[in-house]
Amino acid sequence: MITACENFCRDFSWLIEWLTEVAKNPIWALFFGFWISLYIWRSQTKLSSELDLNREKRSLYREFIAQVGKAVLAKDTETCTPWYFHPEVRRVWALQSEIALIGSEIVGEKTKVVLEALQSRFAKSEPTMKCSDGVLRKVDDCIRFELVRSIEYMKADINRDQ
Repeated sequence: MITACENFCRDFSWLIEWLTEVAKNPIWALFFGFWISLYIWRSQTKLSSELDLNREKRSLYREFIAQVGKAVLAKDTETCTPWYFHPEVRRVWALQSEIALIGSEIVGEKTKVVLEALQSRFAKSEPTMKCSDGVLRKVDDCIRFELVRSIEYMKADINRDQ
């Protein structure tokens, strides 16, 4: 009766012999060591860049969320005419453009929906609007709803990359 270990040793004995021959030669050891080191270095570099990107995304998403609140308040303190020249509104648009560049595609779309809801608040049209889920809400409630929904996608985007 042959054990699994003995069977493995019989089948791969040539590999063991080859590895012992390679291990005797220092040039091969250097060669394999170089490639292993290169692989580890590349993996660490990639991981580091992904962590930096996630850190930047978190900062950008946090700033966008805070800026939406400031832009909503800008309507109540309108000093510039027309409203889309207000610095707080222009900043939230700029942040959404940055999100479209470095965030996932779905996060870019969801933040764009937040801007559309914000735009309808300033348009002084109807007091209600249809949100992305098809429900008719007050404009401010729709802005909140869309912002919460985009935050869920932002969290998923950051967690997906980890």
